[in-house]
Amino acid sequence: KIDAAIDRLSEIIARHDWTRAMREAQRLNKLFHGHAKTQNLTERVEAAMTRHKKSLLQEYGEAVRKDDVDHSIELLKELDKYLTPQEAAALSESARGVFRAKLHNLGVQFAINVTDEQWRQAVAVGEEIMKEFPNTRMAQEVREKMDLLKTRASEQGKNNGQ
Repeated sequence: KIDAAIDRLSEIIARHDWTRAMREAQRLNKLFHGHAKTQNLTERVEAAMTRHKKSLLQEYGEAVRKDDVDHSIELLKELDKYLTPQEAAALSESARGVFRAKLHNLGVQFAINVTDEQWRQAVAVGEEIMKEFPNTRMAQEVREKMDLLKTRASEQGKNNGQ
């Protein structure tokens, strides 16, 4: 019974559901109080969480070194769940650089789509800029052009028989 319960706990840990894993570890510790197999379950959960956090940090560092902006952003969002304020402050400059690069990339995509008169793609990229970076000057500029872009996209669709 204890082994099956510990196996279930291991599955929860593998899913990185730390809150549930900690609750389950505490529950098992109370249920089987004093049993050798359940004594260090909360420490096991904490150690697994620490290992996962360390792995995410290493993966983030590698993604930044490779200039893999999208993956870096995904990892930052995941890391946000784990970092202390001090750890977040240590990564803040790196994170700003990643987000600046993402905004720049979107701006380039937007400009290329407008230049190539790919209006629907320009609208899609523009909407992403406004959603992901709403308070930037670029988002404001896109917002000002959006009605015209949507009109052109609609006209382009009609002219192409769509």
